[in-house]
Amino acid sequence: TRVACDGGEGALGHPRVWLSIPPERGWVECGYCDKKFIHADFAEKLKSEG
Repeated sequence: TRVACDGGEGALGHPRVWLSIPPERGWVECGYCDKKFIHADFAEKLKSEG
């Protein structure tokens, strides 16, 4: 439930940050680049919610 984000653009990205996915929500968003990380167990549920 922990993921790292560095913006994914090499030198144009941002400092690497570690994010924790809350178990009750199933996803977390990076504060730097707004990339959303969704835990696999929640992917289908979130897709159906819309």
